[in-house]
Amino acid sequence: MRLANKVALITGAGSGIGRATAELFAREGARVVVVDLVEPAGQETVQAIRAQGGEASFVRADVSVAEDVQTMIGPTRTDGWTSCSTTPGSRWASPRSTRSMTASLTGSWP
Repeated sequence: MRLANKVALITGAGSGIGRATAELFAREGARVVVVDLVEPAGQETVQAIRAQGGEASFVRADVSVAEDVQTMIGPTRTDGWTSCSTTPGSRWASPRSTRSMTASLTGSWP
């Protein structure tokens, strides 16, 4: 287990690449902090990790909001941070694409 005794904070972990990353890190022994804007999706990822014998917790946060980022990382000592935050169904010429690009490129980072 390459990540035993490590804590990984993964944003966008409620679905897609973020969820796959969270599950992989957990299989490799990391304690995973699942971060997502959509609580039911994030909780589902936590339950999937726990069902496989891993350790996971959930934090609801929007990485484009500085206060959410501070809340997300405040109590957590992490060994790694992976950002997989995007907006599902984004199109380049839509309001969703603007939100996705904002989260990906200009999200608040400590």
